[in-house]
Amino acid sequence: MKLAKSLAIVAVLYVGVYVGMWGFLEFNNANNSVVALTLYSAYEFDEVINEMGSEENLHIVKLDEDTIYEYPVLLELAQQNLSRDIPVTADGETTATYEQVKGEVEYIVSRFVDQYDGSIPSDFYRDVKKDNGWHSVTLKEPYFYHDDILYMFEPDIIVIDAGESQIGMQKIRTDYNSLQDSLAVSLTDMDFDSLPRFKEAFEQIGKYEQNVQSRKKMNESEFREYEQWAIGAGLADERIVFDYGFIKYQDRYHHLYLRA
Repeated sequence: MKLAKSLAIVAVLYVGVYVGMWGFLEFNNANNSVVALTLYSAYEFDEVINEMGSEENLHIVKLDEDTIYEYPVLLELAQQNLSRDIPVTADGETTATYEQVKGEVEYIVSRFVDQYDGSIPSDFYRDVKKDNGWHSVTLKEPYFYHDDILYMFEPDIIVIDAGESQIGMQKIRTDYNSLQDSLAVSLTDMDFDSLPRFKEAFEQIGKYEQNVQSRKKMNESEFREYEQWAIGAGLADERIVFDYGFIKYQDRYHHLYLRA
């Protein structure tokens, strides 16, 4: 999503590896072949089904306890995934009209003014209309606390005159300490009652489980064995691993990734 890309510097870190829908990690060491399995959460797998139209449009290879033992690397990776702590969403988003964004951001600015006795910068809040009719609604200090946990609004919200646009926010990792010279407002549940669009985005934080991935480096001959298995199983061809192919093991869905 746009928010996650623009706020990479404050991305939430997890134990284990998180991978979003259709997303895979790039591995830097080109001298090692890699096999990886991404365990999809129920939420992310439902998103795949929605994108593909139905589960019937997916190619699912079922591996039971007997057959997966023939592929020890897949067994190892699947067991690693299933034993991990599963991360939850650290951000949220929704849609809003320009008038909704304007009203809610102005409310947030008023809370900053109240809590800092009016001593906020003159350029703290800007609403700039572009020539194409789009608005850039900017908060210079987009940080807020809720129940002593630090979060961040999307700092530059692009909205259109007519229709709805995306807005979002995210939780800041607990060791983030770069707010020494920044302002952060405290928002209560009562405040969020006055911020219905931001509240909808806020309530998505921590709501959905995310994907995790485990990976293993191997020599070329071992890798080719798994590559040929994936091609024979219909999960890949000689060029790519298919987005719509999954391995089902212990009633959970894993996506295979290969890199020679």
